Amino acid sequence: MATTTTTVTKIKSRQVTEFPIAWDEATTPYALNTFTPSARTLSDVASSHQLDRLSSSSSSSGGRSSIPVRLAKAVFVGDVGVGKTSIINRFCRDIFQSHYNATIGVDYEMERFWILNIPFNLQIWDTAGQERFKCIAAAYYRGANIVVTVFDSSNLESLSTCQRWMDDAVGANRVVPLKFLVGTKIDLVNETHRDKIHQMGIRMANLMEAEYWSVSSKSGENVELFFRRIATLALETNLANEATENISHSRPLMQMHNQSSSLLRPSMSQQQMWENSRGSRKCSSCKNF
Repeated sequence: MATTTTTVTKIKSRQVTEFPIAWDEATTPYALNTFTPSARTLSDVASSHQLDRLSSSSSSSGGRSSIPVRLAKAVFVGDVGVGKTSIINRFCRDIFQSHYNATIGVDYEMERFWILNIPFNLQIWDTAGQERFKCIAAAYYRGANIVVTVFDSSNLESLSTCQRWMDDAVGANRVVPLKFLVGTKIDLVNETHRDKIHQMGIRMANLMEAEYWSVSSKSGENVELFFRRIATLALETNLANEATENISHSRPLMQMHNQSSSLLRPSMSQQQMWENSRGSRKCSSCKNF
């Protein structure tokens, strides 16, 4: 019987003081490359309260602050064996296991960031790539702020299914999440073939309207930078949404805000896609889902 396992690791503090840039700035759909005034203003407030940046390790009380902890949910999807668990383990535990153990159902991690002194928690959901667990995994797509579709750079067949994985995860959400396409195991690709792999990955990412990254869980190449990037963009999106709610009664200001943050928000066509697919999505592998 398939089961869902939950693993909560000790939250470690990760400080982000500079805005993490995209792997390829020329092709990312997210043009934001510096902290917004909203983030800097909140950072000033956080600093004035003298936040304990190492609260998770230096104080049993958790270093409580009057600044609320923002939260984002990141869901990792992709074929079985592409390296979803490995990239998460490298980031959360700084380990790499050469032997393969398939994820059964869903695994869960939590990581704490301090982004410009702003406390931010990133939930990381590692979903199974096996067809028989698809129904279980799909239940956890909902409420995702970030969808990361993973493929094996040494096995391009796994790249061909990425669009379907992304569509399934995005379609489960009313608001389109931040989207990323990550090629893992780049250490297994010969240097002479890497550029070709990158170009194919970028083309797929463009079709998916996602940001492309190339990483190695074995060496750790780009792993830390990638997670810092998704956490920072998620925080900025969170703050943009808060600002939208605060000025929702002012139409001119709303229009200005939407123009300034359009690359962090879903398009109308994507919203309509969700509405059209709502109620018609059914998992063929699980009759009771």
